[in-house]
Amino acid sequence: MATVKRLKADVSSVSPSVSADSLRTYSHVGLFVDKSDSKPEIIKHPEGHKVLLGQNVTLQCVVTQKNQTIRVNWTKNNKPLKGSHIITHTQSKDGDSAIYTSKLRLVSVTDKDDGYYQCVASNQFAPVQSKMAQITVLG
Repeated sequence: MATVKRLKADVSSVSPSVSADSLRTYSHVGLFVDKSDSKPEIIKHPEGHKVLLGQNVTLQCVVTQKNQTIRVNWTKNNKPLKGSHIITHTQSKDGDSAIYTSKLRLVSVTDKDDGYYQCVASNQFAPVQSKMAQITVLG
């Protein structure tokens, strides 16, 4: 349930994860709607694949979130992947919700790419993990 909190006149103490546009809006209104109970929701989980050695494979994760900005990152075997692996991170609006699509592309796979992949969506309050997607490299 959303709660309403009154902001102080000095907005410099607001968390840096709040966008500049939000700061301008809320500093004029003087109220902030706290939706801390609003977790991101994964609406399309990545799917596992069996891939021949040397082929490419793309994993996709689609996340929705109401009224908050989120980050989507990827893990392999529960360890964070570098951002260079993420080829697409797009955002679209559906009413008061944002829909985020993130794609992870593995190019010319080797045995080292074999493992369990997962997308992790997080806002300033709570991370949500997708189901694991197993990539099996054959050959």
